[in-house]
Amino acid sequence: MPTLSETVDVAIDSVARESEATKEPGHDAKEPRNTERAPKSVTRWPRAILFWSMCLLLSAAGHWVYVTVRTIDRNVSSESYRAPGREISWVGHGSLEESVDRARSNTTVTMLTEHPTALPFSLVWFGVGISLTLLATISVWSCRWVSDSGIQSLVGLLAGHALWIGTIEIGLDLASRRLGLAGAIDVVSGRTAGVHGSAVLIQLSCIFLLPILIGLMFHDSNRCVVFQWFRRRLPISNSASPSGRIDNYAPRTMIQFFMTVWVCYVAVLWMADPSLGFLSHVALLMTLVSIAIATPYMIWKTVSQTTPARMLRYSVSGAVVTWTGIEIASATGMMSEPWLRESATSGVIFVGGSVLLTAMSAASLAPMRKTTTTMVQ
Repeated sequence: MPTLSETVDVAIDSVARESEATKEPGHDAKEPRNTERAPKSVTRWPRAILFWSMCLLLSAAGHWVYVTVRTIDRNVSSESYRAPGREISWVGHGSLEESVDRARSNTTVTMLTEHPTALPFSLVWFGVGISLTLLATISVWSCRWVSDSGIQSLVGLLAGHALWIGTIEIGLDLASRRLGLAGAIDVVSGRTAGVHGSAVLIQLSCIFLLPILIGLMFHDSNRCVVFQWFRRRLPISNSASPSGRIDNYAPRTMIQFFMTVWVCYVAVLWMADPSLGFLSHVALLMTLVSIAIATPYMIWKTVSQTTPARMLRYSVSGAVVTWTGIEIASATGMMSEPWLRESATSGVIFVGGSVLLTAMSAASLAPMRKTTTTMVQ
């Protein structure tokens, strides 16, 4: 599965939460009303900036991990990739011949074959996808023994990244190989191969996304602020205020991240579709400007959340939206993409930085638990 930047780049070149409410009407017994409130605004702002920085850096690290693991797979599975795969069903932009000529002109490797095919199945690539999916599942399940809702949310965020890369990025890439879909041509193991066919799969996944969103709209226990906003203003539900105890926020935060990325991914892919012509550039530019305006507001809304755990969960979806703007800016040539460089320096900066900020976020969530215990006693 190509990264969002790679997919949007191809389209551009061819033509030129669940989040928590600011003040949840429905009280959750898992988080006390007054005893676990976030500190005053003097300390809320640093915490909000920390959470947002961590979420943004995790997105960059996820891209770096994906392209690095993909390179490792191509090296380890080199012999397998020398064998031809399925006949290509071209879903890219422009003609297949132009893409093949462009790929061959950009490499000095001797071609083993003149006829490009889709990449064959890779057991290593499949194993990585399954491992990440199992890791996400086990992580959120293990949080049933964690009592702190902030730590649960943090684990859910990390599990969301693993679930997205394992099931969508890698899973749909393998599916596109089996179907012979190709959105671009690359040189792999000395032969021209069709890649990035999975982009069309996720673009068309709006067929499945739409009924899910409709169902969530009418789901009374859905606490996403977007759906709550509609339920408060439209005659959709008898109650716009979700209530009830949540014992484990990890799976909830994982799906919150997953759904937000899914919606943003599908939206950008459709806006970048070359069939829109000039409207594609207009839509992407308007979206970028809107995100730039909305980001300070979303950070301010993060600060206004009543507990650190809610601040973190609000940051999860907000940072995904902001990251979408960064992807659009980089795809349109406004900035470079260092998170796609397979270098040790990039790995240290993005992966190392993510580990550091994640540890700092966990530390900032933990003290509130001690303070709460003291106050309750």
